[in-house]
Amino acid sequence: MRDLGAWGIGLAALALVACNSPGQGHPPDSAVGMGGGAGAGTGGAGATGGAAADAGAVDASVSCSYLGEDHPVGDTWPSADKCNTCRCEVDPYDGTGDVFCSQMNCWADGGQLPCTFGVDQSCNEDPLQQQVLGVCGLNGTCTCTEGYYPSSFTGRCLPLSDSSGNQCDYAGGRYPVGTDFQCAGSCDVCHCDAPGKISRKKTACDPAAAVLPCQPDTTYVYGTMGGAAPTSEVTVLNGPNLLYSHESTRYADGATNGCIPRFFPACGTAGVVDLGDVLLDLLDPSVAAALGTRPAPVLFGLDTRSAGTPLTFVHRADGGELRVGGPCAGAAGCAEIPASVAHLVADLATLDQQALADLNCSPWPLPGTFVCDNLLCTSGAEYCATASVNGAKTFAACRPYPNGCTTCACVQADFAPVTVPPGCSTNSFRCSEADGPVTTLSCNNG
Repeated sequence: MRDLGAWGIGLAALALVACNSPGQGHPPDSAVGMGGGAGAGTGGAGATGGAAADAGAVDASVSCSYLGEDHPVGDTWPSADKCNTCRCEVDPYDGTGDVFCSQMNCWADGGQLPCTFGVDQSCNEDPLQQQVLGVCGLNGTCTCTEGYYPSSFTGRCLPLSDSSGNQCDYAGGRYPVGTDFQCAGSCDVCHCDAPGKISRKKTACDPAAAVLPCQPDTTYVYGTMGGAAPTSEVTVLNGPNLLYSHESTRYADGATNGCIPRFFPACGTAGVVDLGDVLLDLLDPSVAAALGTRPAPVLFGLDTRSAGTPLTFVHRADGGELRVGGPCAGAAGCAEIPASVAHLVADLATLDQQALADLNCSPWPLPGTFVCDNLLCTSGAEYCATASVNGAKTFAACRPYPNGCTTCACVQADFAPVTVPPGCSTNSFRCSEADGPVTTLSCNNG
C-alpha cells in the first residue's frame, strides 16, 4: 500500500440504489461498486481531498420509521413482504435514520423465491456479486454448478464445504449472522442479517484513512499494444475473487510466456502497490468516466504507435477502454493525460513488476540463453542445476559445464561441484540443458 495520506485525489461517494421501503420512502441498501451498474443512483456527497464523511457517534435519539413503527439504530425486523429483513442504520452523511432491507425475490404468499430467471448470479447469496454459482430456472429455483448445493435456508448455491449454510457466503468468505464485512469492489459495508441474507450500508472510500476497496467488482484487462516493441504484454485482474495472470506474446513467432504468481500482496500491505491501491485509482472520477464510455476507446495523449512506441490500454469487462500514449506537447485535438490516469498507469506497471519477480514467473529467454526457473543460463556453456529434498525444491542455479562437456551426461560424472544441503541421502539433483533434456541424479555420491 502506498502512502495514501500523500495522495490528495478526490473520490466520489458511492451511490445508493433506489428501491422501496414503506414508511420513510428510503430504499433497501444495494449500492454497487466502482463504475456503477444497472440501476445505480447518483446520490451521496463526495469525499474530497481524500477525506470521507464521518458519521460520528451514534445518537440514541435517532430512529427509523417503518410502517408506522419506530426502530432504534441497529434493530432488525422482518420486512412487509415477510421474507426480507430490514435494519435501521445512521446515514453517515446527514445523521438521520435510514431503513435498509435485503432484496430477495419472494413468492406472492410471502415464501422466498431463491432466484430471478435470466439473472443467474441471483443464485449467489449476494446477487450484486457477479460470479455465477448456479443457473436460475423458469420456476425461480437454482440448479447449482459442480461443487455447490442449494442452501436449505435460501435455496441459493453454497460450496459443499459449507455444510450448515447458517451463515452468509460471499466472495470466498463466510460470515456469521450479525457480522459486518466489506462488500466486493467498493468500500460499502455488507451485513449478514440472516442465513444467506446480505444487506449493504453505503460507505465512501477514504484514502487518507486507508479505507480501501479490496476486491474488483468486475474483470479488468490492461497492457500494451502496437508500436515496435518485440512483445505485447497483457494482464488480467479477474474479479470479484482476484486472480492475477500475465501473458507476454512475442510478435516474431507468436510464442507466449505466461505467469500466475504464487504470492500477491494483501490489500493494505505497506511499501508496495497492492490491489487496493489500483482499485482506488480506478474509482477516480476521470478514470471511471473514461472506462464508462462506449463503444469507442478514450485516448489520452498522442497515439505514437506509428513512431514505434506502444500504447498502454486499460479495459473494463462490462464497460469501455482507455488508452494512454505520449505527451500532447501542444498538439491540436490531443486530450491531455490526467494526473489520475498517469497515476493508474504507473501503479499497474509497478504491480506487474512486483508480480513478475515471483519465482513462479520465468523471464523471456534472450538470444543465447535458456530459462532456469527465474534465471537465464547461457546455452552451451551452462546447465540449469536444481536440487530437492524429498521432492521439495531447495534451489536453482546456473552452473558451468565441466571442461569439454556440453551435455548433462558429462555433468553426472562431475557431480561434486553442485552444492546441496547437508544430509543429502534423500536429495535429488536435476540437470537441465538448453534444448530441454533433463537428467535426475542422486546426490548421495559419497
